Amino acid sequence: MKKKEAERLLASLLPSFSGFAVEGRMMFMVPVGHTIRAFFLDQSGDPDDFYVEYFLQPLFVPAERIHFSIGDRVQRPDGGQVWTLSNPTLVRDLHHSLRPIADYFFSHIHTPADVAQAAASLKKSTNPHVREAIAYSFAKGGDTTSATHELDALIQQLQASPLYDWQRDMLQRVQGFRGVLLADTAKAQEQLLRWEQETARHVELEQYV
Repeated sequence: MKKKEAERLLASLLPSFSGFAVEGRMMFMVPVGHTIRAFFLDQSGDPDDFYVEYFLQPLFVPAERIHFSIGDRVQRPDGGQVWTLSNPTLVRDLHHSLRPIADYFFSHIHTPADVAQAAASLKKSTNPHVREAIAYSFAKGGDTTSATHELDALIQQLQASPLYDWQRDMLQRVQGFRGVLLADTAKAQEQLLRWEQETARHVELEQYV
C-alpha cells in the first residue's frame, strides 16, 4: 500500500470519525494533548495488502518516531488481520472494526492515569517500552508511589538481561528520572513536559497538540 493510497482511504473514513485528523498513514484524535490515540495503515509484503494498527503513544515518553508498543492490530470483521485494497466492502469493513475502538477505547483516555490503565489492559506490561510509559504516566498524573514502583521494576528487568544499546539508553534515562522524581516532583514534571514537546516535534504533530 502506497502512502497516497493510505491517505485516500483514511480521507474516505474521516467524515465518520468526528474529532479525528489525518496525516499520512495515520488517523488520530485531536487535539492530541499528551498522548497520541491513533490508527495507522501499515504496509505488508503485498502491494494490495496492509495491516491496521491501533495504538497509544504518550508524548512524554521520549521518542523520535511513531511506534506501536502500546496497541495491537485491528482485525477484520471475519477475524483476519490482513486487509486488502481491492476488497469492494473495504471502507464499510474498516468502519465496522475501527468504530468500537474509537468509541470504547480511545474516547475514555483523557488523563495520564487513563493511559497507564489502558497500557496495562493490553497485557504487554512486561515490554520495557510499555513499562516505561506506564511509569511516566503515573508520574505525570502525580502518583509518585506507583511511578516509583514501576520504575524500580523496569530497572530490575533491564539489569537482569544483556543490554543492547537501546536498553542501556533506557536504563540510564529511567534511573535519572527516578532520581529527579524522588528529589523534586516539580522538576520531574518539567522533565516530562520537555520530553512531551520534543516528541511532538520529532513525530511532526506539534500543530495538533
